[in-house]
Amino acid sequence: HDLANGTEKQVFTEGRIVPYGFDWAPDNSGFYAVAPYSTDPRFMTANILLAYFYDVASGQSTKVNLDWENGLGYDFQAVPGGFLALLAQGVYNPLARYAATKGADGWTWKREMVNGEHVKNLQNFHVSDDGKSVAYESSTASKMPQIYRAQLDGVKLDAPVQITKLNEKLVTGRAYAKSEIIHWKGANDEEVEGILYYPTSYEPGKKYPVITAIHGGPLGADHDLWGESWAYPIQLFTQQGAFVLRPNYHGSSGYGLKWAESICCGKYYDLETPDINAGVDYLIAKGMGDPDRVATMGWSNGSILSTSLITTYPDRYKVAAVGAGDVEWISDWGNVDFGESFDAYYFGKSPMQDPELYIKKSPFFKMDKIKAPVLIFHGTADRNVPPAQSWSYFRALQYYGKVPVKFVVFPG
Repeated sequence: HDLANGTEKQVFTEGRIVPYGFDWAPDNSGFYAVAPYSTDPRFMTANILLAYFYDVASGQSTKVNLDWENGLGYDFQAVPGGFLALLAQGVYNPLARYAATKGADGWTWKREMVNGEHVKNLQNFHVSDDGKSVAYESSTASKMPQIYRAQLDGVKLDAPVQITKLNEKLVTGRAYAKSEIIHWKGANDEEVEGILYYPTSYEPGKKYPVITAIHGGPLGADHDLWGESWAYPIQLFTQQGAFVLRPNYHGSSGYGLKWAESICCGKYYDLETPDINAGVDYLIAKGMGDPDRVATMGWSNGSILSTSLITTYPDRYKVAAVGAGDVEWISDWGNVDFGESFDAYYFGKSPMQDPELYIKKSPFFKMDKIKAPVLIFHGTADRNVPPAQSWSYFRALQYYGKVPVKFVVFPG
């Protein structure tokens, strides 16, 4: 919209671009936008993030060549001469600087990775108007977040200074679980990455319980950043003497489009479930995990996959805690705001096209196999996963009467 003369023009008209995160170049030559990209002709359900630039003088938009197969992370800001962005790289989102050049054939960008103490473990950054100072949040899976300021000298993030002392009594008043990034072979013999948290009282050579804490999405991921929440109280589990494994299974974000789209079109459940279970196998094989004390928990898609684990491997998983997860997919397709785009994408068909597929995929019809006690959580006003899903879960387990089950309902 041109406020001077009242005209308007649609931009980003080439292809299927649904942009957001607009940010003007400091010299007003144009603006950047971020947009998801998927190969699916109908849905953007699984995607990577790309960047685009609109040049005011020419009135043309251009896709930025990121020179990075996995696409963007979630933070992006224009700076003098280009932009700064986090890039998707599994559990890390490294920081990169892109230098913009306008030539006779249009705009080009050159990527250089930023180096410095926190460049793999920062988020929510903001750059000063002159492009010389950066404020950001930094943490690790074992270290609570603080806000820092550093100088940006070309591609070096220099002289970081901590400018907050958030939760100081918590930071200094207790020990936090050691964490490390681990890798194992999952479905299709492909490498899976995850974060392993150690029991607070860990002693080498001893075996400990293992809890799989599974992220939602499935287009989500766990990063080497502070990840505690009321839904995933990881430190409470490690203080009780358990390993906690947070796996970035097939379909997770941060590993490129092929990985994100790998579970579409009828393969939902088929890769993620063995991925996670293979992570447990890995810990048991290393003599760290106790095969007789394995549990699983998660919310949303983490709940969905936890339920898949206890129906697929009922003798392994001794207990499950699940929050707001689907168990019956025909009603999900009909009742969820995005039921068609999620279910028809991941299952490859709607229930009108193949109702038997939806029955086959639904754990609701496999709950006679469950041997683990189950603790269920849900909110009464959930539109992403209707609470009727958990009522069905609860009633089915009561019907079979084989395992203890408790259902906790939150208002709202």
